[in-house]
Amino acid sequence: MVTKGDITTELELVEKAKNGELKFDVNFYFEYTDKGSSADSFHYAIATTDEATRKSMLERLLKTFSASAVSQFELNRFDILRNDENTFYYLEQNEMDSADLVIDKISSAAFNYADDLSVLGKRMEKVKGAIIEVKIETDNGDEFFYLFTKVETFNSFKKGKFPLTLGNIDNDGVRNLTDSNMLFGIRDNIGFYFHNDHFLVNSKADFERMLFLSNEYKKQARNIATELQQFNSVLNGVEQLGKDLDGQGGIILSRMLMRVSIETLKMKFESKKKIGETLSALNDIITDERFEEDFAGLQVDLDKQQIIYSNDNKFAFVALITDRAAETLFLGRKIMD
Repeated sequence: MVTKGDITTELELVEKAKNGELKFDVNFYFEYTDKGSSADSFHYAIATTDEATRKSMLERLLKTFSASAVSQFELNRFDILRNDENTFYYLEQNEMDSADLVIDKISSAAFNYADDLSVLGKRMEKVKGAIIEVKIETDNGDEFFYLFTKVETFNSFKKGKFPLTLGNIDNDGVRNLTDSNMLFGIRDNIGFYFHNDHFLVNSKADFERMLFLSNEYKKQARNIATELQQFNSVLNGVEQLGKDLDGQGGIILSRMLMRVSIETLKMKFESKKKIGETLSALNDIITDERFEEDFAGLQVDLDKQQIIYSNDNKFAFVALITDRAAETLFLGRKIMD
């Protein structure tokens, strides 16, 4: 678990580095790809930076996760179906394989990167984001922060002697990247950062995109869909669910499946009596006038003790078998909207 106290303590190091009380260094990497959307298809290129740019990275981190924001915002564990306002989310290491893969890659002594920014394309069209490694020297050893920020649509171009010269970027590096000199589309805040054993998330969209979590969601959802087949005497037709992950709405379905607890279902379906009680409670939900329209077409057969699955009712079906059926359906619909 990550607390607000943990965040405040670790950011005090950044504040001291910014104020010159601790030495720090910055490596600025662009994340880019020629094709593909998996972590293996993405590559990195290092940019040289000037002092103004390096210090600006610390300022952006402290601006995004300011003391007032940390104090006033909610701090919740990362939830794939939630994206609440005025909320920071945290995710601990070893919870998402694709997230760990990116961190393992960029923090490795064998990290492989290009040192010529021409690999990014003439207009940086291959760039998907920027990752800034901050190393702060302390009496107890070096502390590392990895800052992730999205690259936006370019808003300024300037002709220069290199084929790639966009604002304050050339084939070698980045210069004078501060809040008052932001020419090539990097945001003035941080989407999320990694430190020690956890991520702290400001922008959920950046977090999912730069760490390839859609692939992770689908992989875990497939495992859950397979495990659900052990309940096929109750969940009639559930064998089709895994195939439907590849169809229309597969990403949303994957997100919703991540809320299904196999262990909870084992308890709910452990005996005919428990099955009857569970299905009766679920039937009350789908016949509730507040949710009748949402669960239209979903059938709970109390006599046969079955819930009938089909592609047409897949979202309602998955929502119903989670611990928080109405909330899951609402949040899933919110994503679709």
